[in-house]
Amino acid sequence: MGMTVVSLATSIPEISAHLTASMGILRGTLDFEIGSAIVLNANTSRVKITSKRIRRMSPSGREAIWYAIVALGSMAMTVLAAQIVLSITERVVVSTGIGGSLIGVITLGLASALPELTTAISGIKNKEQGISLGTLVGSNITNPLVAIGGGALVSTYWVPRPLVAWDLPWETLTGLMLWGILWFRKGKLGRGGAIYLIALYFVYLGFRAFVFSVD
Repeated sequence: MGMTVVSLATSIPEISAHLTASMGILRGTLDFEIGSAIVLNANTSRVKITSKRIRRMSPSGREAIWYAIVALGSMAMTVLAAQIVLSITERVVVSTGIGGSLIGVITLGLASALPELTTAISGIKNKEQGISLGTLVGSNITNPLVAIGGGALVSTYWVPRPLVAWDLPWETLTGLMLWGILWFRKGKLGRGGAIYLIALYFVYLGFRAFVFSVD
């Protein structure tokens, strides 16, 4: 469930952001290179799991309509928020000269981690560790394949050099490290491993900011 349904749900805002950016690129309202760099390193949204078990519920017709309205309204707000964030971020890139991909990593990249983080914490609280880890790993599969693939299908993307030279190799390396930890510790990730992974993030971010600050 975490690898498929939940990870796809947490990726809806990222997918919306990519499609919104691609439409902006096609219309000419968003710079091709800046827009591409921002969304390739950014994600946006929030999903929360609150139940420990999947409950069998038969909502009434009125409840079902209400749920549908809330879902559609949330999706509309997500698209609107994506347009606003992309517009503001583009202005920041133009005015500061900092690479769009770095802005995406520092700002939208952190924001995009909130849905998965919230889901993981909720899963752990409800003793559903499988959902927690499955969501975290699954979202890192869904985002590049569905979100980036969907956006590139609409408008094509310009891929900044730091993404190829640093971000993707680092993501591959840290993925292998996480796999190694889980393999040799027989599926257990303790506090020591957690601190190690968080430290790696700051190493990545520091090197990224000083060496690959410009696209």
